[in-house]
Amino acid sequence: MITWDRFDDAIIGTGSRCNSPDVFIYSFNKMIKILVDEDGMTPEEAIDFIEYNVIGYWVGETTPIILRQLGYYEQDILDRKNESVFNDKKIDDKEIN
Repeated sequence: MITWDRFDDAIIGTGSRCNSPDVFIYSFNKMIKILVDEDGMTPEEAIDFIEYNVIGYWVGETTPIILRQLGYYEQDILDRKNESVFNDKKIDDKEIN
């Protein structure tokens, strides 16, 4: 699996996708903290750096995933949502609501 240089402490797990190799998952917030603590960047500079130099860099199907935690508004939308992609679906004759 591919890793991003300098960000090993920001790895929070691995991810799987159908018919693709597993990839590392990085915490966006931890990556920001590393750049702020080690390089003296401001949080805004760190965000710009990550978005341009890391997120914008595709290295094929093994490109790591960067996880951004949900903000207040995204979480509120999920909390109020009543529908699921699994509504009225069954797996092996068992309901999965």
